[in-house]
Amino acid sequence: ASSEIIHTKLEALGVECAVSPLLPREFVRITGGMQLLVESGLLREGECAVQDESAGLAVRGRARMQVVAALAPQPGERIADVCAAPGGKAMFAAGRMLGSGQVVAVDTNERRLFALQKAAKTQGLEGMVSVVTADAREWSGRQENLGAFDRVLVDAPCSGLGVLSKRADLRWQRTAEDVSELQQLQDEILDAASAAVRVGGVLVYSTCSIEPEENDERVEAFLTNHPEFVAEAPEAGAVPDEVLSPS
Repeated sequence: ASSEIIHTKLEALGVECAVSPLLPREFVRITGGMQLLVESGLLREGECAVQDESAGLAVRGRARMQVVAALAPQPGERIADVCAAPGGKAMFAAGRMLGSGQVVAVDTNERRLFALQKAAKTQGLEGMVSVVTADAREWSGRQENLGAFDRVLVDAPCSGLGVLSKRADLRWQRTAEDVSELQQLQDEILDAASAAVRVGGVLVYSTCSIEPEENDERVEAFLTNHPEFVAEAPEAGAVPDEVLSPS
């Protein structure tokens, strides 16, 4: 259902909500009354799903070069989400493809992928979304996956320093050594995942960190090692101006 329809239904239930200003066609922000939504059956019946808006903003920004890339999946395409769990971005991508195409969700966490499968069935997307329990670095190099996807999303493991408001415990858990190890992992996954992108396809890198060492610098290192890729701006309107990096 469209965000307008869901918004109307939620208001009728007494849920405090508003259409998202960032993604007005797909998201409704809930500020109160979540239990009313749960009890309504809308989630169980697959009419809507609970996701963070960031699932709809799979974005990688480079402030110095003023470049932002967005996945922008199209009907009929093959999409790979190689660090997929818990699956919000994979589900959002499939939902935008008008019932045509394929989304392959890859992750090492089998339990979370099972939950993703269940969610896809609830929302009527089981024919489009498939899951693979594997390490992205190994999966991307399989012969059948080389150059096989129109768009590949690498929502890489990161320090999480961009979501401290939700994970305050991270303030005390992350060390410089942790971030260094994550940078190496991010490079390895991005390098490997690039092999699955077809010629002329799109590779998107995103994290939930705000550290340049995990974002801009990783993209710059990748482009240095992969001259066959070039950074491109998204199509006009694909990414809200509010989330673009400043000049």
